[in-house]
Amino acid sequence: MERYRTIVSRRMLAVLAPFALAACAGDPVPRAELGAAEQAIQNAEQAGAPQFAPVELELARSKMTAARQAAGDDRETQARLLAQEARADANYAAAKARAGAAERAAAVASRDWNALSGGARSGSSGAAARQGAGADSSGATSWGGANPQPPSGTMGGLR
Repeated sequence: MERYRTIVSRRMLAVLAPFALAACAGDPVPRAELGAAEQAIQNAEQAGAPQFAPVELELARSKMTAARQAAGDDRETQARLLAQEARADANYAAAKARAGAAERAAAVASRDWNALSGGARSGSSGAAARQGAGADSSGATSWGGANPQPPSGTMGGLR
């Protein structure tokens, strides 16, 4: 009888041990995801997200705070998901910030180009440009205004 109990005990242990280990182990604290999200938020800040994407950056920060709280409360799965969402939001904020900075740089370059090219005409107020577009002596173009008619030599009219 004693031998029977030993065999049953060992079998039960063999069956239940994996479940007990799985319950104790759980998901480890998602340090990698938390670190990646933190880095993405820092990258977004450096890219200019506070200026160009403040809403998206704040969303990433709030999800990061929630992820840290979930990790502290041993809700590792929720912490992992929140950290991944924070990282995605931060990456979006960084991309939006880079796009905003690029648009601003393009506007500045365009303004500078217009200022430089306008000054190269040495005092021209645009009359020469209108003359090239078929302007009459009053400065109005022959193909603009109330009766738009493109110049005869252009692709404007398919004749």
